[in-house]
Amino acid sequence: MGDLRDWNFNCLTSVAALGFGDIPPSAFFEALQLVATNGWVALNLKETFLDHSDGSGFSTFIRELIFSKYLDIYQLERYTHRFSMEGVPLKYYALIGRVAAPIPDDFLDGCGIEQLPVL
Repeated sequence: MGDLRDWNFNCLTSVAALGFGDIPPSAFFEALQLVATNGWVALNLKETFLDHSDGSGFSTFIRELIFSKYLDIYQLERYTHRFSMEGVPLKYYALIGRVAAPIPDDFLDGCGIEQLPVL
């Protein structure tokens, strides 16, 4: 991670990979920590990830982050991402925000999420 910190990232984007086990919450968290204060974050989320009925680690993490002092939300918009094979609309949220302050290393611990071992 040390080499990446020298790059001074000012944006992070992810589309349709979050919350399904493709990217563990701790890996996304580490990437988010690389974004400088005032850097932009753009992602989309399945609508259930913002619902308290979803107890997954990613859902818990993203809800805690949205309501924290570390991320300022500029846009949160619900939209139809696609239709299922049965023709049912699958709803997602597009989220645009800015990192408001450095996110502390123990943020995931406060959400009850296990962190990946540092390599």
